[in-house]
Amino acid sequence: IKTVLDEIRRLDNIINQFLSLAKAQKLSLVKTNINKLLDEVTNIATLEADQKNVRVKMIMDRLPEVTIDPGEMKKALLNILLNGIQAMQQGGELKVQVNQDNTQKDLTIRITDSGTGINKENLSKIFQPYFSTKEKGTGLGLAIAYRIITDHRGTIEVESELGKGTTFIISIPTE
Repeated sequence: IKTVLDEIRRLDNIINQFLSLAKAQKLSLVKTNINKLLDEVTNIATLEADQKNVRVKMIMDRLPEVTIDPGEMKKALLNILLNGIQAMQQGGELKVQVNQDNTQKDLTIRITDSGTGINKENLSKIFQPYFSTKEKGTGLGLAIAYRIITDHRGTIEVESELGKGTTFIISIPTE
């Protein structure tokens, strides 16, 4: 019965992720303390990181409030953080750096893991729905993160080198 219930929860999660990706979300934009939001997200990710011998390091300036949908942005950032943690099977470091660019118009979030990295041929596919290199991955987490960030008029880029890790660079307008 426990196995059946676990599988039902897993399938329910997949269906909810699919629905989140498939339907356009109406953002509930509010002025948000991004420092506090990032602290909350990294604290959640740290629970998973501790189990995988991954150290989470946060480097953050004092940042202005930004107008975002906090629930959606948490979902996007958590998907990226958990992907990074899962890429470090032998432990490692997950670094989250946040600062404002020189023009003061954009907020830049860099999430870097010391994991296995991503093959060059897969880099262009990672934001596509259903693409996953994980055995039990649905391929929806990064697609959802991409949609949420672009819905906020932001951008997301990825840099990766096999055996050295991956960096996601997220830029969100502060205005």
